[in-house]
Amino acid sequence: MSPLQQYTVRVLRRWPVIVVLALVGAASSVAWFFTTATTSYTATAALSTQSSERGPEQDAVLALGYVDYFNQDSYQELLRRDAGIPANITLEAMTGATSPILYISATGADEQAVRSAATVATDTFRNDVRENLIADRRRTAEDIQAEIDRNTAELTGPEVLQDVQVNIVLDQIRSLQGRLTDVLADNTNHLKPLQSEPGMASSTENPLVATVTGAVGGALLGVLVALLLAVTDSRVRNRTDVRARLGEDAVAELADVAPAERARLVRNLANALRLGGPSERTVVAVVAPRDSAAARRLARELAAAGASRRTHAVLVRADVTAPDEAWPGFLDALAGQADARASLMAAPDGLLVLPSGRFDDRGGGVARRSWSLVAPDQVTEIVDEIAVDCRLAVLAAPPLLEAPESQVVCAAADRVILVLERDRSRWSDAREAVRLLADVHAPIAGIVIDEPQFDGPPDPLRPLTADVADVVDTAGVGDPIVPEPYGDDGVALRTTELDLPDDDESAENPTPSPRPRLSAVPAGAPSENHQVPRPGAPDHE
Repeated sequence: MSPLQQYTVRVLRRWPVIVVLALVGAASSVAWFFTTATTSYTATAALSTQSSERGPEQDAVLALGYVDYFNQDSYQELLRRDAGIPANITLEAMTGATSPILYISATGADEQAVRSAATVATDTFRNDVRENLIADRRRTAEDIQAEIDRNTAELTGPEVLQDVQVNIVLDQIRSLQGRLTDVLADNTNHLKPLQSEPGMASSTENPLVATVTGAVGGALLGVLVALLLAVTDSRVRNRTDVRARLGEDAVAELADVAPAERARLVRNLANALRLGGPSERTVVAVVAPRDSAAARRLARELAAAGASRRTHAVLVRADVTAPDEAWPGFLDALAGQADARASLMAAPDGLLVLPSGRFDDRGGGVARRSWSLVAPDQVTEIVDEIAVDCRLAVLAAPPLLEAPESQVVCAAADRVILVLERDRSRWSDAREAVRLLADVHAPIAGIVIDEPQFDGPPDPLRPLTADVADVVDTAGVGDPIVPEPYGDDGVALRTTELDLPDDDESAENPTPSPRPRLSAVPAGAPSENHQVPRPGAPDHE
């Protein structure tokens, strides 16, 4: 997409600004029209420069010169002062393209004043031109008359002239007298009136034209404002600008979608993230530039979407900046104070969850201590330990710009999903997050744009039942890990048969399997296979 197209899309995205300013412009024009609109009168008088001694095209050139002279501000100031024309009346001269006729018009709100102004302006201008021409010809006539007087004095002087000389002087006198007569009778370049009084016309502004003009002006102002907002906008709005601004693809936009559509988009994303056959695992880190409930929600949804009845997914809450004081988990496993597999919890929907943990060292705060614990190989070891038979492991990483540990967690993942919150995340933060991920060679699978979220009530995590804990401790690759479901009374239902066929497999290869035998067993209580409760399990008695 070219820069012009990008800015066009950004401007059109702010169409409410353009519409609002267009409406404001139209309303302002209508209000101005009804408060100031008046009838305008125009009086026009016509003058001609036509001469019998020149062609019409030459007279047209002279008319253009007169028009230019009349429209000069300096001359109009003198004209108004001499003729007493008020300043609220507009004077203008014009002519046709090749016409010797020029038109002098006066425009104003008073009909009689306009008519009088047009008449006075026309007569004054015509007289000014005439007086200038007469004065010039008078000077020429005086020069000729002076030459005639010299010739006459020569004839009447004391010197006796021969007849030939007298005839020559007389011929010169007669020639000069003829020239003098022509000069005095010449009316070339004079302006001649073509009508006895000026014509009148009136006009009233059309309210529709005023409304359209105001709307167009407001819309143009709105485009400029929208363009300014687009240039100065620092927030993430939608997926259109992601490629141009960050150089990465937006794989999904979850803002303002229906719950069913959101579930479908998340499942499509989970399917795209899982690689290879049923025994291959993909580790995905979900991270945001700043603390984001939307990123935590997406990590939970991805893990749930990647789980099935035979191939499961595990959610690792690796946000070391938000420890969980209720259960041991990720931080405790990093510090060697708890076993990662023994710390696995089950959500009500059966999702395996490794809490962030409650590691506590008396040396200071969690954020400072966690930096010395997190290393890519340690994160990988924990994922390998807990994600047996899981095709998808989701790491809910801490914010990139708030916790240095986030880079390490993301570096241990196969793919990284960067979550940006619409209308909240800044492009500068997003660019810095992309740079931090590139520094540790964390592969960005794509960017997801979601709407800002609020943290809801946490999942009521429960420890796995004794039977399942035993399976988790002894399971190998290919052995399913199925957390126990819970009854309405909060009591775990022990399952003695865990090998539940996939719907697709049972449809293709129907194999009879015994129905699971469920019995109510309190969480953490001993069973026939486990006489000692699992270490770390809370006492529910």
